Amino acid sequence: MIRENFVVLDMNTCRSEAAVQPLLDEYDRAATGIYIPAIANWELTKGTDDTLPASLRLLAQRPEAVSVAFHTYVVKGHEKKYKRRVDIVDNRHTRNIRDVLRGLRDDTREIDPATVAVVREHWRKLLDREDDANVLRQLEQIHRRELAQSRANLIRDALQADPPDRRPFRTYLVEALGDREDLARFLVGVDYGHVTARKLAAFPSISLLYLIALHAMALRWRVFGGVAGARDDRLQNDMVDAEYAVLAAYGRDLVTRDAGARAMYEDLISVAGTLWG
Repeated sequence: MIRENFVVLDMNTCRSEAAVQPLLDEYDRAATGIYIPAIANWELTKGTDDTLPASLRLLAQRPEAVSVAFHTYVVKGHEKKYKRRVDIVDNRHTRNIRDVLRGLRDDTREIDPATVAVVREHWRKLLDREDDANVLRQLEQIHRRELAQSRANLIRDALQADPPDRRPFRTYLVEALGDREDLARFLVGVDYGHVTARKLAAFPSISLLYLIALHAMALRWRVFGGVAGARDDRLQNDMVDAEYAVLAAYGRDLVTRDAGARAMYEDLISVAGTLWG
């Protein structure tokens, strides 16, 4: 896998100087960028208005180190259009956040609570409109039909061990996904052209990494009792974890204290390594 020189930073982790300072040091040492997913706007609005400036001031020491990554649905659209690996950096929003960080560093800019409210509402509507939660439910039903309960129990017991053993989970996930030809056929089935699908299945594209993440979430739900009764906001949190994990798979690491997001990222790296080497 080609892995670019950046890390993805979970904005909740950003609240700790102990977590962020090593990233700034690594930027100074090796120019390792710090990427923030576009959906981090949603993460930021989970905090109070008082904590938001404090979160960003940590990064304001090095505005030039910070970039904003497109939402995965934008990257998938670019891949579909250009039939190749594409840049995930959103240059317009990167310029904007760097301007904000410089202003916070120089005490010339504050974060308006009204702006926070607008951002919060934007992401709430976006997540409400997305159909990934329905796709997740459909995939969970596929795993429910295909995965024998005895094997599901073995996977669950391994995940609950101390320390957790994710190998049975990943082994079944690879079996369920199939090979690159199977992945290409999936893309054709969701309106990618045959040539485009073949080209995007030749490497770990965002289009397919996101599919793997959805399958991993659905499999986890299957193993731990099912998704039927899950609230949409719980599924939305899974979607946010997927955003971080998928984008981080293009880079060097995911910096997070969220155990679920970290596990998903490591599952993606493992499965992608099996499928693409």
